[in-house]
Amino acid sequence: MVKAEALAKDGEKEQAESMLLRAKADAELAIVLSHGDADKTEAAKALERVTDLQKENK
Repeated sequence: MVKAEALAKDGEKEQAESMLLRAKADAELAIVLSHGDADKTEAAKALERVTDLQKENK
């Protein structure tokens, strides 16, 4: 997500969005595959951060 933020700041919004879509898919998969509540919470926070970055990138 840090790389996507840097790309967005540099005006590379299309590349940033591509990276954020991949990060979102990874976070969603982590939620599904996680076994403990702590893991699910961490993955949900990552998903929320990706969603926020996607909104900022538009």
